[in-house]
Amino acid sequence: MEQRILHNNAAARDPYHHAQASPKKKRRRSDSQLALLRRGEHRDERARKQESLTDGEGHKRDDRKRRRDIAVQEAETQRAADVASDA
Repeated sequence: MEQRILHNNAAARDPYHHAQASPKKKRRRSDSQLALLRRGEHRDERARKQESLTDGEGHKRDDRKRRRDIAVQEAETQRAADVASDA
């Protein structure tokens, strides 16, 4: 049975020491992030952040789409007002 050699460094002792940001880059996590991970509260934190990104039904809020819809609505009312003033 092969045993892994653990070197005496923080990365070997702490599984949460490095976050896999990308295959080539490892990012050091802050102490507060590590504490959240150890307590398992990072899931709650992630859910809270996701909640702020979505509307009540869980759909992502798309501000650009909403702004475009408002602009289209304003253009239609302006067009209707122009037609009414011409007549």
